Formats: sequence, structure tokens, C-alpha cells
Amino acid sequence: MLDLSAAFDTIDHSTLLCRLEQDFGIVGKPLQWMTSYLCERHQTVCVNGELSKPVRMTFSVPQGSVLGPKNYIMYTKPVGAICRKHKLQHHFYADDSQLYMAFKPKETIARNETLRRIEACLNDIILWMNTNFLKLNADKTEVIVFVPKRSDVEDLTVRVGDSVIKPSTTVRNLGAVLDSHLNMEQHVNSVSRSCFMHIRQIGQIRKYLTVDSTRTLINSLVTSRLDYCNSLLYGSPKYILNKLQNVQNTAARIITRTPRYCHITPVLKELHWLPVHARVEYKLLTYVFKALHGQAPTYIRNMLDIYIPSRQLRSQNDC
Repeated sequence: MLDLSAAFDTIDHSTLLCRLEQDFGIVGKPLQWMTSYLCERHQTVCVNGELSKPVRMTFSVPQGSVLGPKNYIMYTKPVGAICRKHKLQHHFYADDSQLYMAFKPKETIARNETLRRIEACLNDIILWMNTNFLKLNADKTEVIVFVPKRSDVEDLTVRVGDSVIKPSTTVRNLGAVLDSHLNMEQHVNSVSRSCFMHIRQIGQIRKYLTVDSTRTLINSLVTSRLDYCNSLLYGSPKYILNKLQNVQNTAARIITRTPRYCHITPVLKELHWLPVHARVEYKLLTYVFKALHGQAPTYIRNMLDIYIPSRQLRSQNDC
């Protein structure tokens, strides 16, 4: 997990425009639009009501817009080429960058070769960033090794610049907490704590709220957290999903003011809420449907293998 310092604030305008033209073929009027969008911007600082003199900005992209992350990804396109050069897989989401590969940690030769490739790739990325006004925070970069349960990886460290990084037991990636055994229990515990905190706060003012306003608060502060990244929970043990089901049950009781010991199933039906395990399956099936119908990114579509029966079936032409 790579960590960068003020990634959006250090993008050089001239370098970005040159990259848009040479690497992405953006020329003519669209390139003029991008030039107009980036250039001739100024910033001031307000202290005690007094404004400083405007300073022309030759770096950074405006944040809070759709173009900001896209411009950053286009600016850092050569990082992907560096990863492919060292035969590492990568995934970039704006300035959240992950490098990953599979190896057998118990085989010394394979492990040493993996570490050599990772460190060589990171060194090349640091050199590229130094010449493109970006800075990799080596001391905040994290490493995690996913291994089966009851397995461990000893003495595995990665050198990034002048820092030596030891593997972490858990990391947070795009809001999801991943542990070294991928049982997702740490993630579920984190979501449960956050949801119950909001439920307690809503419960304290529930008598002043209508049913509709309470439902709006629950959907924005609780249900949205239950549904975020819930496709990662597919196949999780029942005792882990039950923690999230308790959250949903409590939220439903807050909305409908149902007593604690009343059966919850009629309440969930009244709210038209699927239980947690069904929401997980629904999310996954939605991704599959979109991938099969060209509504999902290509890399998701490539993960699917369409089953083709070895012999013709009587039902294969049925709608």
C-alpha cells in the first residue's frame, strides 16, 4: 500500500498537458479546454479577515471534481509501466496505489526473488516520482502478506528507500480493513463499532424525529456502511455476519420503535430490507450481471468464466 504526500497538490501542469498529448492523444480543442481548466488559477490565504495577495498556481489539480482523480491517474501512467516491467500486478484508485503478487512464502528462493523484484520496483517508482514532483512516504507505506490460517511468515521485510518495513497484520484499503488471513473479522468489527455509535446518537433524539427522517438518517449513516464493500464478505462464517445482522436489527427497531424482544423478520419485511447475508449475495450478483452485460470494467469481466455445457441441453434456449 503506497502512501504519497499531497499527491494532488504537486502535479505539474506543463508535464500533465504534455502527457495528455503524447500518451493519450488529446490534441486540438480538447487540449485547449484542459489548458484553460488548469492554468491561470490563483490562490489566497485569509487570516483574521485579511486576504493575502493572489499567487498563480503552476502545480496541483482542482480537487472535488470528476477531472481531479482522472488527471492524477493520467499523470502517473508511467508508474503502471514500471510495475509491468518488474512483473508486478497493480491497482490504482486515484492516489491509492497497491502493488501485489503471489508467491510461496515457505520457499526461500521464491520469497527472495519476490522481495528483490518488489524492492527494485519500488526504487524505480521512487526515482520516477522524484523527477515528477511526487513524494512517496516510505515510513507510511504498508506491506501485508496474506497467508492461510495457522501459517506465518517470519523475517520478511521490504526496504523502501531508507526505511525497512515489516508486514502488518491489518491494513485499511479504500475503507476496507484487510487482515493477513482474510477472514474479514476485523473489518466487520470496525463497521459494527461505527454503526452502533451512530445508532446510539440517533436513538437519543428519536423522540423528536418522524419515521421518514429517522429512516433517512439510518440509511445515510448506518445502512450505507453495512453495504459498503459487503461483497468481500461472501463466504464468511455465520458468526461474523451475525454481528452485522445485529446492527441491522437494532437500526430497524429504532425506525419502527419495535420492542427488543419482538420478532425482527416482520419488521425487516415492513421496511423492505433484505437480511445481511442476502444483501451480500445481491451485491455480488449485481456485479456479475453488469459484467455479463458490458456495464462493468473490463478487468471484472475478465474474472468471469462462462460455463458452457459439454452437450446440448433441452433448456439452453429457454428465456
